[in-house]
Amino acid sequence: MVKKIIEKKLRTLSQRASFLFIPIITVTLYIQFIQYENYLTLFFRIILILCFFILFYKSFINLLYSYWTFNILLMIYFLFSLNISPIIFLGLLSILSQAYILSSPLFYPRVRWWKYDSRFKEELKISIKIGAKEFDGRLTDLRRRAGAIILFEELSLGQRGQLLIFLEGCDFTFNFEVHSKKEYLKGRGVTYGISFILKSSQQVNDYELIKDTWHNDLEKKKLEEIETFPIL
Repeated sequence: MVKKIIEKKLRTLSQRASFLFIPIITVTLYIQFIQYENYLTLFFRIILILCFFILFYKSFINLLYSYWTFNILLMIYFLFSLNISPIIFLGLLSILSQAYILSSPLFYPRVRWWKYDSRFKEELKISIKIGAKEFDGRLTDLRRRAGAIILFEELSLGQRGQLLIFLEGCDFTFNFEVHSKKEYLKGRGVTYGISFILKSSQQVNDYELIKDTWHNDLEKKKLEEIETFPIL
């Protein structure tokens, strides 16, 4: 019953990730009240915690990779505090759940900007069609029925369109929806986190085929890159 209510109210993954801040902050404050020695130290601890969570939340809202530093610090803090009370397990579970949600290409794609050699770049050529407009782009991540695409065109959050993927001489067409956008480097395009709208078993099979084939190709490229790396 509770799960259905949460899913109804928090329709998007980003809303669910935001909601998890409530138990995380609550458990963190609970630890301070359990451990406090006097009101002065408690006051300063709460001020520091509020500053920490303000920066933490800003990194989450802006999809900054510093989010993961805050996340890991909290995980370690909760782990070392588990002996205080079983309630702290709720905070640890919440921070782990939030990390799992945000590790999707929708929010934090696996992008390696330092790879300039086209032989080893981990991307696929794609074409985007929205209404009468059509333009080219690159797919840089593909996991969990989501992906990250880089375009030089402006798309809006929630916008839908068609994605054409070119792989080994075959064309695959999928519908998609934009969930996030971020320009990591000026002049390198905007990265969009998209979800694939798979309405048939054939589309699911096509998606899995592309994912498996592409990931196998990536493993081969990594081996080739290691072999061509100059030995000093």
